[in-house]
Amino acid sequence: MNEEDQEGDVVRVRHCEEVNVPRRNVRPDHDISFTRKIAYGTILVSVSFPMIFNRCFLCKSDTSEWYEVLWFVPFIMVFQFGWASVQISHLALIPELSSVPSSRATMNSLRYAFTVIANLSVYFALAWLLSESTGHSTIGPWDLGHFRLAGWLAVILGISVSFVFYAFTREPTNQRRMRFVVL
Repeated sequence: MNEEDQEGDVVRVRHCEEVNVPRRNVRPDHDISFTRKIAYGTILVSVSFPMIFNRCFLCKSDTSEWYEVLWFVPFIMVFQFGWASVQISHLALIPELSSVPSSRATMNSLRYAFTVIANLSVYFALAWLLSESTGHSTIGPWDLGHFRLAGWLAVILGISVSFVFYAFTREPTNQRRMRFVVL
């Protein structure tokens, strides 16, 4: 690729950013509370995550692998959208809950600590389930039941922790968030 082509690509990317970014900010979603955004994301993750660790229900034994991949793509997209919604809302909620920097750091540290605990719990659950697999020393299609169970356990645990979050986290009523005005 020569230098002119590269400059043209940069100009096209910048043009796309200039067109798309302001449109996304025209109507900011300040009307929706952080906890409601987190709830929407939790629902999307809870619906899509078990489907990622399941089999293709529309596929038959002679179905092409590409069709099987296409079956999972929408579930993965919904999961990624829901996960991002939860993560961004959590991070945006921290400054709203406290204006004290040390308190914010503590909340952020706890958030990351629980993320590590969640990841380790899924790892150890899968390690335990796969160690119970008899007759096979490798991971294969015969382990679908183990992955399905691990997916459901992760969703049930996640929903339980979400209920605890909703019960004990109160979003402040004095909103410090700026309102965007598009002229």
